[in-house]
Amino acid sequence: MQQENPSDLKPNLKFTNWLQNGITVSYKQNNEQKGKTIKLVDFENIENNIFEISQQDSFQEKNKDKKIPDLIVWLNHIPIVVMELKNPIDPNTTIEDAYKQLRNYMYDISSVFIYNTFLVISDLSESKIGTITSSFEHFKSWKTKDGKEYLSKKEINWEVFFEGIFQKEILLDIIKNFICFKDDQETKIIASYHQYWGVKKALARVKDINENKDKNKPKGGVVWHTQGSGKSIFMVFLSKLVRRILENVTIVVITDRNDLDSQLYSTFDSFSEFLQQKPVQMESREDLKEKLIKQKVNGIFFSTIQKFEADSKTLSTRENIIVIADEAHRSHYGFYDEMEIKNEETYKEKKRFCSNFKNFIA
Repeated sequence: MQQENPSDLKPNLKFTNWLQNGITVSYKQNNEQKGKTIKLVDFENIENNIFEISQQDSFQEKNKDKKIPDLIVWLNHIPIVVMELKNPIDPNTTIEDAYKQLRNYMYDISSVFIYNTFLVISDLSESKIGTITSSFEHFKSWKTKDGKEYLSKKEINWEVFFEGIFQKEILLDIIKNFICFKDDQETKIIASYHQYWGVKKALARVKDINENKDKNKPKGGVVWHTQGSGKSIFMVFLSKLVRRILENVTIVVITDRNDLDSQLYSTFDSFSEFLQQKPVQMESREDLKEKLIKQKVNGIFFSTIQKFEADSKTLSTRENIIVIADEAHRSHYGFYDEMEIKNEETYKEKKRFCSNFKNFIA
């Protein structure tokens, strides 16, 4: 593949799709047209793949300067990760210099980056991961090896970073499931460590509920997010991957404010191709009820808690519906101290909304 325009993300998007899903080819056999998917990576059988790392490989493209990236990780002879390293004891270089050097490589040897899944910059005292569209500010740390023990915010450990990402099973899982593109084809996203492990734990919870259908056990779970931690992208990854556990699952996303509903809907809508379906905003409770009755498979529906009126009844008894409640601590489960209570009637009305919503998801 050739990369004529270094800023064009389409070749990388196309190859990433091949890497994640295989290449579909058609052929004729006995005058009959047939199709077959050729897998570039065996995601089910890890040891069937070839993992290699090279140091100081030299590349040169026509009319461009020769470039020598520090390290390249190869998967089945495909250059999937480019790393740039800096000397931690050199006072004249920083990790940002490593980022700038990668940006130069992307211009001078752009064809190498068609196959790139993600980038790494490190001076060993600090290590970060990003994509070919990430600004320096959006390169991220990776603070756990196993999703059980985490480094504190100020702790630095390059071994945790590299082992946390480059265990074969985790590396393939990230490539297959935790890299996506916005529909505008201008932004490539890779999950942060807390998004990756948070989604994994949420999926395990869904799987446990689905396989052990005990009516006496609660059918929910809580994920705590801090501001700016990428909650919306977390929900996008979760909504995509939960379909592998619950066949034809319908997802209902509940917020407690119209502006949040629109913001979250807009995020999901910008990843429609990744989700393989368009999200839909509900106009009313009856609208949601009708959708759940008529569309018995798939669908991502957005609604606000205010649509669960005082006379709300169960909207559906289907077992392939998952409800994601945004800002759950604020109103969905009755934490009224954070609400603006103007009078007793307002309080009672808000309480009814919350109770009806709770009955819906019970």
